[in-house]
Amino acid sequence: MNLLVDAVTTSSKRIKRSPAPNPAQHSPAQPSPVQPRPPLESCTLDPHPSEKEGNPIQISTPGQLLSRAGLTDKRGL
Repeated sequence: MNLLVDAVTTSSKRIKRSPAPNPAQHSPAQPSPVQPRPPLESCTLDPHPSEKEGNPIQISTPGQLLSRAGLTDKRGL
């Protein structure tokens, strides 16, 4: 029991000895100049090459992925 009390008192003394720096005590720093954001129209992404050619995106089924990897679907579907 005394060990727990000693640990609590030493930790509270440690906190009192070194208080956390208070931002209000420091001199106010000059605010950094805010950079204006570019308009959203200039932030367009280039389309994927497959979309440029007009090819639809190919989505493989799990069975096709397994056969491509050399495996078989053992669930009996």
